[in-house]
Amino acid sequence: MVENSSCPYYCETRDGRRCIFLSPEEWRIRHEKLLNYCRNGGKGCCILARVLPLLDSFRRYGAGNQNTLVESIC
Repeated sequence: MVENSSCPYYCETRDGRRCIFLSPEEWRIRHEKLLNYCRNGGKGCCILARVLPLLDSFRRYGAGNQNTLVESIC
């Protein structure tokens, strides 16, 4: 069996397959630069480098203000 090496955040959405951390509009603009990271398990991805520490922090210390997470990602 071949292991799926796609990033877990590169998912099928109602707007097509894309990084779930980006809006459909942002994905259309940036997908050419990001697609290799998505297909390589997310290794080296600048989006994940910003998002994962924030998610970890929110998991540890509580959700707090959700707008803070969104503003930090953008």
